[in-house]
Amino acid sequence: MSTKKRSAKLKTTMRKKRRPSGQLRTIAVDDFGQMHQALRDQPSYAIYRGVPDARFELVPKIGRYHGGWDPRLERDILTIFRNRARPYLDREPSTMWEWLTIAQHHGLATRLLDWTRNPLVAAYFAVEGTQDCDAAIYAYVDRVNRLTGQSPFEAKRVGKYYPSHLFRRIAAQDGLFTVHPNPDHPFRPRNGFKLLIPKGLRSEFRDVLDMYGVNRASLFPGLDGLAAYVQWLKIESKRPWE
Repeated sequence: MSTKKRSAKLKTTMRKKRRPSGQLRTIAVDDFGQMHQALRDQPSYAIYRGVPDARFELVPKIGRYHGGWDPRLERDILTIFRNRARPYLDREPSTMWEWLTIAQHHGLATRLLDWTRNPLVAAYFAVEGTQDCDAAIYAYVDRVNRLTGQSPFEAKRVGKYYPSHLFRRIAAQDGLFTVHPNPDHPFRPRNGFKLLIPKGLRSEFRDVLDMYGVNRASLFPGLDGLAAYVQWLKIESKRPWE
């Protein structure tokens, strides 16, 4: 089959779901090739976020709590973290952006959301777990929406933040963030879409991604990532290994 015919067939079989007003365009894929087809023509400035449950929306961790987002609580959390984190840092962060990056990296609830410029990395985070639900990849396609200079707490709109690579993990994952001035409001960019990965394909996608070198060891440099990868490779993976 020619490339053009194969491309046309893939475009025909990918299922575009109806979306209510205000919702992202959703595309359901039936195999890894269809995911590749949906992502291959995106511009270089597109960014991606994988989620293990397709029902998860684009809401930063600080906005997910049932009590609602409290700006004062957010500031207090970060202040306590800054005061107590200094003994563990090789150097003091010079900007609030760097402090938020470090806090986000270590699991603190912030107004940042993790993204990557590599769609395969996003796919890995979507299907890594064994949840009994569909996974998803969000794509955000915006050339100019980049924040620089101002404080993350003064941003008036959702924008991209490209951190200096303070951590090997961020570099390995080709990572960046979006900052959200109203972190309890789901982000639904008009210039974006959502790829739906059926739960029955999670294991297959993990195997294919591993063949491309996208796995726990490559994305989490260090002994923890290596140990998790070897355990998956020899115990949890269904791939035939000698």
